[in-house]
Amino acid sequence: MRSVAIALIATTCAGGLALVGCGETEVRRTDANAVRDLSGQWNKTDSQKVANDLVPQILSGGWLSEFEGKNGRKPVLRPGKFVVRTQDNEVINQEIVFDAFREAFINSRKVTLIVTRTDAAEAREDRKDQDVHASASTRKESFQETAADFLLTAQINSQDDQSGKKKQKYYKISMSLVDVKTNEQVWLKSTEIAKDVER
Repeated sequence: MRSVAIALIATTCAGGLALVGCGETEVRRTDANAVRDLSGQWNKTDSQKVANDLVPQILSGGWLSEFEGKNGRKPVLRPGKFVVRTQDNEVINQEIVFDAFREAFINSRKVTLIVTRTDAAEAREDRKDQDVHASASTRKESFQETAADFLLTAQINSQDDQSGKKKQKYYKISMSLVDVKTNEQVWLKSTEIAKDVER
């Protein structure tokens, strides 16, 4: 009986180890630029699509040529408020979305893009630190910042429609430019993304 019990325990342990082996995680590296929709929720492809849709329209707007004609230079843009309202508690990383826009604006060479107010505050703290610790030859002076001419704001809203196992995820992305001096809204545009998901 004892030998049978030992054999049974050994068989059980071996089976357990086999099950553990079957449950190992498999990881495959993929092209970060490939279009992959796994859940239907917002992803990197959506961020890139929105930037590709809206940035060329912003840069072809009449406000740009009007500003250059009056001032003889490129306008300065600062990223402003970004509002996200989604259903099902979906989380959209604002930084990833705005990074796609930042890259497109910088590569266009048609505007000067400065950092957000939060990043600007950090740079000011660094200059204060330099006043105490940095050498005179490398210290950066205060009151030398480039001021924004326009504030770039964005908003993402989502609405889901579902029937049984079929679901449509709809996103509307709106962007606007506001003249910092006059508060005039000089440009406003939106684009849409719709995805059909079946489970």
